[in-house]
Amino acid sequence: MKSMPTKISKKSNNETLTDQAAEQLASLFIKHAQYNRKKKESLKELETIPGVGKSIAVDLFDLGINSIAALKDRDPQSLYNRLCEIRSSKIDRCMLYVFRCAVYFASHKRHDPKKLDWWYWNDKENNIILK
Repeated sequence: MKSMPTKISKKSNNETLTDQAAEQLASLFIKHAQYNRKKKESLKELETIPGVGKSIAVDLFDLGINSIAALKDRDPQSLYNRLCEIRSSKIDRCMLYVFRCAVYFASHKRHDPKKLDWWYWNDKENNIILK
């Protein structure tokens, strides 16, 4: 019995590139979904810091802060200066006070309740010399 010739279809270079592009795109979608899930989890955690709502949580995330632990012993002034650079504008100084409060919250296990109000951390209240 004569065997039937097997038809082998060769993909063109364009099809191969399309397949590679589809694989890369699928990989990017997966990475993007993982990033969004991690960001959502991080923002939810950061919003548990007194004085930090959705907007400030996003600011912290944009600064590379993705958890409360990541704020421990950080320099609030450096965070504030960097945020001004990222946003390309001078940000209200109250943001610095929130950063001071957030760093205090992250750096201590026990908290003085009055220090959990961001306005406690203003320059006048703490005798901080402005530069």
